[in-house]
Amino acid sequence: MNRNTTPSPASTVVSLTDSRDSVTRRRDNMAASTQTAQIDFLKRQLQSLTRAKTQTSKKCDDLFRDISAWSEKFEKEKTRRTQSEEKLSKERRAFIGLKKEMQELKEKTDKEVREVKSHLENERKKWMGQGLSTNRKPKGAVQANTSNLQSRIKYLEEENARLEMLTKHHDCEKIYDDAQQQIDDAMTLLRAAEAEAEELRYLESANEELTEQHYFDTQKIEELFDELECCRATVEKLEEEIAAADEQRGLESPVSSNSDISDVSDISPGASPTPTEPLDETSETDYLRQSLHDAETENENLIRAFAKLSHEHCDTMAELDRFSEHVTFLTNANLDLEARNDVLESQLETAIQLLRATTEETGQDPPAHHRTHTTFSDPDFVDDLPTPDRDSPIPITIRLYEKRDWPLLYHVQRTLFGTLPLQVDGPLHLVREFVATMKISEHEFQEMKERVEKLEGAFAVGVQEVEKLKKGR
Repeated sequence: MNRNTTPSPASTVVSLTDSRDSVTRRRDNMAASTQTAQIDFLKRQLQSLTRAKTQTSKKCDDLFRDISAWSEKFEKEKTRRTQSEEKLSKERRAFIGLKKEMQELKEKTDKEVREVKSHLENERKKWMGQGLSTNRKPKGAVQANTSNLQSRIKYLEEENARLEMLTKHHDCEKIYDDAQQQIDDAMTLLRAAEAEAEELRYLESANEELTEQHYFDTQKIEELFDELECCRATVEKLEEEIAAADEQRGLESPVSSNSDISDVSDISPGASPTPTEPLDETSETDYLRQSLHDAETENENLIRAFAKLSHEHCDTMAELDRFSEHVTFLTNANLDLEARNDVLESQLETAIQLLRATTEETGQDPPAHHRTHTTFSDPDFVDDLPTPDRDSPIPITIRLYEKRDWPLLYHVQRTLFGTLPLQVDGPLHLVREFVATMKISEHEFQEMKERVEKLEGAFAVGVQEVEKLKKGR
């Protein structure tokens, strides 16, 4: 006997209720997991941006300190350069005054020489007249005049010997040549100092550009900080809204279950529940993601800009250190030159006064080897300095006492005449040592350049690795 079993209405209602609850729970779990994943992702992004903000703040502080120190050092170098220029101007004015004084002394000496020559010519004519008159005088008178002339000649010979003993240790021509050489060296140092001043002016303009660029970077950093604060506020607001939605959903879930139970008559036993789609991303989430992406991109660009600025700052500091060393060396050389010029000037003045006094006493022309001459072919020698020909080599004469000036010669050749050869004249061992010093300096410069290139390459590799890590997140 066969029996047909029919499910009772109570069991059907219970099974439908369980399936509906399971669907609701799955839907709530999927929505909650999606929102939790979004919140975790936004938190990670916020933490990453916070770390980037901290690092950027540290870099900004370091850069501020570096720029402040560099500015102070630059001001010191600027003050030192101004003092050097004032000293050079003072030395130039002193040189012009010495030139005018030498010209006046020359004119005065020429005038005295002309007067002495005229006096000697009158004496010669007088003596010739006396000689003619002695032919008509008696023999006794002629002998008396002859004895007077012999005594005068003897006196003049003794006076000449005395003058030679006085001027034996004072070679005026040699002193004048030494003074002229010192003046030429001073003009060479003046041209080198002008080149240094021009380079310092270029560094000043570069410093102004770097300061302006730093100001713009600071504004960008402030805008980035403001945007990070907005992102943080948006994330907190979104978390509060999600928490409120979760609480409301927990309160509404029993009501929805009762409504489903009351409507079981409309659900067939074989029907399957309709799957629910996960919640779509809201416009605030899209805006937040876009803002985070823009902030991250801006942060990376800012880091690259700071890295480039740091390299330029390091190069500028190294160049400024080299300029400071050369300016210090030039100042010391100028002090030594002023001392030597003072000594030579005093010696020259003493010799000229001595020669003038002896000339006034004897009433004769000074000896040829004691006369002072000038070699200034152009009266405006100081105002119109000669400029080197770009197509001809630059001659350099090396002396034993100028060995300390070799770095200055090398720096001037690299700065002003980098494309021209140097014609080095001097003793063989000094020339070899000078060339070896230049080669060593060039080798050190190349090694430093290669080291900087390696550091830049390592920095670029580190930036690429950081970008890869960011993309991996």
